[in-house]
Amino acid sequence: MREPDGVGHAGRGGQERDRDPEAAEAQGADGPPALPDLRRRSGPDRRLSDSQLRLLGTLEEIQPATQHRLAEALALSDPAVSRALRPLEAEGYVAVDVDPAHRRRRLVTLTPAGQAAFLAEGKPLEEEFRAALLAAGFPYEQYLADTHRLAALLTPAPPRRAAAAPEPD
Repeated sequence: MREPDGVGHAGRGGQERDRDPEAAEAQGADGPPALPDLRRRSGPDRRLSDSQLRLLGTLEEIQPATQHRLAEALALSDPAVSRALRPLEAEGYVAVDVDPAHRRRRLVTLTPAGQAAFLAEGKPLEEEFRAALLAAGFPYEQYLADTHRLAALLTPAPPRRAAAAPEPD
């Protein structure tokens, strides 16, 4: 009897994924080291969603940032970031202010309360993830260094502004 789609299936449309017996044998009876379940815990003490943690963590790295720059860093649309910022601003985790250099832009910064919330919820998860990967023999530090180098290479350079013409005497 066929189960409903999405229940108990490893592949699309209810078809089990073919397993390569040679690959399984080469892997060993035990397989790769098992990682602990690193999915976010839920509960009454959890104040931030995964997407909110991601936004706050990204903002921590690039602040102050225009709302558009934050959207680029998160690979989201400007309206999606605007919607995501509303509850964070209401909770006092971020400040969204008009950019004095360009009145149509909005500058986003992490508040001390936002920093504390991110550190309380996000940093322990990051450390747990790091420890689990290291315990499994994954070269985490090299991966982190390579990721930062790649991000720097992929980050667009700020646009150059034309030099101001000298003032006449």
